[in-house]
Amino acid sequence: MLHSKWKVFKVFNYIQLIYSIGLALFIGYITLIKPRNPDLSFFTFFFIGIFSYMAACSFLNLHILDRNFPDKPLIGITRRLHFYFSIANIVLNIFYLIGMIFIIIDYFQDGIDSENMGPTIALMCFLLIWVNNLYISLMEFQVTPFIKKNFLSLIDEIGKENSKK
Repeated sequence: MLHSKWKVFKVFNYIQLIYSIGLALFIGYITLIKPRNPDLSFFTFFFIGIFSYMAACSFLNLHILDRNFPDKPLIGITRRLHFYFSIANIVLNIFYLIGMIFIIIDYFQDGIDSENMGPTIALMCFLLIWVNNLYISLMEFQVTPFIKKNFLSLIDEIGKENSKK
Protein backbone atom coordinates (compact mmCIF):
# COMPACT_ATOMS: atom_id res chain seq x y z
CA MET A 1 0.00 0.00 0.00
CA LEU A 2 1.29 3.43 -0.90
CA HIS A 3 2.08 5.94 1.82
CA SER A 4 0.05 9.15 1.77
CA LYS A 5 2.94 11.22 0.39
CA TRP A 6 3.09 8.93 -2.66
CA LYS A 7 -0.66 9.20 -3.12
CA VAL A 8 -0.26 13.00 -3.12
CA PHE A 9 2.60 12.57 -5.61
CA LYS A 10 0.31 10.57 -7.90
CA VAL A 11 -2.46 13.17 -7.61
CA PHE A 12 -0.03 15.98 -8.47
CA ASN A 13 1.21 13.98 -11.45
CA TYR A 14 -2.36 13.43 -12.69
CA ILE A 15 -3.06 17.15 -12.29
CA GLN A 16 0.12 18.03 -14.20
CA LEU A 17 -0.68 15.49 -16.90
CA ILE A 18 -4.13 16.99 -17.44
CA TYR A 19 -3.17 20.66 -17.52
CA SER A 20 0.01 20.16 -19.54
CA ILE A 21 -1.79 18.21 -22.26
CA GLY A 22 -4.60 20.75 -22.19
CA LEU A 23 -2.27 23.73 -22.46
CA ALA A 24 -0.17 22.12 -25.21
CA LEU A 25 -3.31 21.41 -27.23
CA PHE A 26 -4.74 24.86 -26.55
CA ILE A 27 -1.54 26.64 -27.58
CA GLY A 28 -1.28 24.40 -30.65
CA TYR A 29 -4.87 25.17 -31.58
CA ILE A 30 -4.36 28.92 -31.23
CA THR A 31 -1.13 28.79 -33.24
CA LEU A 32 -2.11 26.44 -36.03
CA ILE A 33 -5.79 27.23 -36.48
CA LYS A 34 -5.76 30.95 -35.75
CA PRO A 35 -2.27 32.25 -36.58
CA ARG A 36 -1.85 35.87 -35.60
CA ASN A 37 1.84 36.64 -35.55
CA PRO A 38 4.34 34.43 -37.42
CA ASP A 39 7.22 35.91 -35.40
CA LEU A 40 5.96 34.14 -32.28
CA SER A 41 6.03 30.65 -33.79
CA PHE A 42 9.33 29.74 -32.11
CA PHE A 43 8.01 30.70 -28.67
CA THR A 44 4.77 28.90 -29.34
CA PHE A 45 6.48 25.64 -30.27
CA PHE A 46 8.85 26.12 -27.34
CA PHE A 47 5.90 26.23 -24.92
CA ILE A 48 4.21 23.32 -26.66
CA GLY A 49 7.46 21.38 -26.18
CA ILE A 50 7.69 22.32 -22.50
CA PHE A 51 4.11 21.29 -21.78
CA SER A 52 4.55 18.09 -23.78
CA TYR A 53 7.69 17.32 -21.76
CA MET A 54 5.78 17.94 -18.53
CA ALA A 55 3.06 15.53 -19.67
CA ALA A 56 5.65 12.89 -20.56
CA CYS A 57 7.37 13.34 -17.20
CA SER A 58 4.09 12.89 -15.33
CA PHE A 59 3.23 9.85 -17.42
CA LEU A 60 6.64 8.31 -16.65
CA ASN A 61 6.24 8.94 -12.91
CA LEU A 62 2.78 7.35 -12.91
CA HIS A 63 4.07 4.43 -14.96
CA ILE A 64 6.93 3.84 -12.53
CA LEU A 65 4.69 3.86 -9.47
CA ASP A 66 2.08 1.62 -11.10
CA ARG A 67 4.50 -0.90 -12.61
CA ASN A 68 7.33 -1.05 -10.10
CA PHE A 69 5.68 -0.66 -6.73
CA PRO A 70 6.04 -2.76 -4.52
CA ASP A 71 7.78 -5.80 -5.96
CA LYS A 72 9.83 -4.76 -8.99
CA PRO A 73 13.11 -2.84 -8.94
CA LEU A 74 13.60 0.16 -11.19
CA ILE A 75 16.07 -1.02 -13.84
CA GLY A 76 17.21 -0.42 -17.40
CA ILE A 77 15.87 2.27 -19.66
CA THR A 78 13.11 3.24 -17.23
CA ARG A 79 15.66 4.06 -14.55
CA ARG A 80 17.80 6.09 -16.97
CA LEU A 81 14.78 7.94 -18.35
CA HIS A 82 13.63 8.71 -14.84
CA PHE A 83 17.07 10.08 -13.95
CA TYR A 84 17.27 12.28 -17.06
CA PHE A 85 13.72 13.53 -16.63
CA SER A 86 14.41 14.36 -12.97
CA ILE A 87 17.50 16.42 -13.85
CA ALA A 88 15.69 18.18 -16.71
CA ASN A 89 12.77 18.90 -14.41
CA ILE A 90 15.01 20.68 -11.89
CA VAL A 91 16.54 22.77 -14.71
CA LEU A 92 13.04 23.55 -16.02
CA ASN A 93 11.97 24.69 -12.55
CA ILE A 94 14.97 27.00 -12.26
CA PHE A 95 14.28 28.60 -15.65
CA TYR A 96 10.58 28.77 -14.86
CA LEU A 97 11.32 30.62 -11.61
CA ILE A 98 13.70 33.04 -13.35
CA GLY A 99 11.09 33.73 -16.03
CA MET A 100 8.42 34.37 -13.41
CA ILE A 101 10.70 36.78 -11.55
CA PHE A 102 11.31 38.76 -14.75
CA ILE A 103 7.58 38.81 -15.51
CA ILE A 104 6.78 39.99 -11.97
CA ILE A 105 9.41 42.74 -12.14
CA ASP A 106 8.15 43.88 -15.54
CA TYR A 107 4.50 43.72 -14.49
CA PHE A 108 4.88 45.53 -11.16
CA GLN A 109 7.25 48.16 -12.57
CA ASP A 110 4.35 50.10 -14.08
CA GLY A 111 1.95 49.43 -11.19
CA ILE A 112 -1.06 47.18 -11.05
CA ASP A 113 -4.10 48.09 -13.10
CA SER A 114 -7.05 47.22 -10.87
CA GLU A 115 -9.42 47.08 -13.83
CA ASN A 116 -7.31 44.59 -15.81
CA MET A 117 -6.74 41.58 -13.56
CA GLY A 118 -5.88 39.21 -16.44
CA PRO A 119 -2.10 39.37 -15.97
CA THR A 120 -2.46 38.90 -12.21
CA ILE A 121 -4.65 35.83 -12.68
CA ALA A 122 -2.24 34.43 -15.28
CA LEU A 123 0.68 35.00 -12.91
CA MET A 124 -1.15 33.18 -10.11
CA CYS A 125 -1.86 30.25 -12.46
CA PHE A 126 1.81 30.09 -13.45
CA LEU A 127 2.76 30.17 -9.77
CA LEU A 128 0.46 27.21 -9.07
CA ILE A 129 1.94 25.33 -12.03
CA TRP A 130 5.45 26.03 -10.73
CA VAL A 131 4.62 24.87 -7.19
CA ASN A 132 3.06 21.67 -8.58
CA ASN A 133 6.08 20.97 -10.77
CA LEU A 134 8.50 21.81 -7.95
CA TYR A 135 6.82 19.28 -5.65
CA ILE A 136 6.97 16.64 -8.39
CA SER A 137 10.65 17.44 -9.01
CA LEU A 138 11.57 17.06 -5.36
CA MET A 139 9.67 13.79 -5.01
CA GLU A 140 11.19 12.33 -8.19
CA PHE A 141 14.55 12.00 -6.48
CA GLN A 142 12.92 9.91 -3.74
CA VAL A 143 11.16 7.46 -6.06
CA THR A 144 14.15 5.23 -6.85
CA PRO A 145 15.31 4.81 -3.22
CA PHE A 146 11.71 4.23 -2.12
CA ILE A 147 11.12 1.46 -4.66
CA LYS A 148 14.52 -0.09 -3.91
CA LYS A 149 13.83 -0.06 -0.15
CA ASN A 150 10.41 -1.64 -0.67
CA PHE A 151 11.86 -4.30 -2.95
CA LEU A 152 14.64 -5.18 -0.51
CA SER A 153 12.28 -5.31 2.45
CA LEU A 154 10.02 -7.63 0.45
CA ILE A 155 12.99 -9.93 -0.25
CA ASP A 156 13.95 -9.89 3.45
CA GLU A 157 10.38 -10.73 4.42
CA ILE A 158 10.33 -13.69 2.02
CA GLY A 159 13.70 -14.84 3.39
CA LYS A 160 12.43 -14.69 6.98
CA GLU A 161 9.33 -16.72 6.07
CA ASN A 162 11.47 -19.38 4.38
CA SER A 163 13.89 -19.60 7.32
CA LYS A 164 11.00 -20.16 9.75
CA LYS A 165 9.89 -23.25 7.84
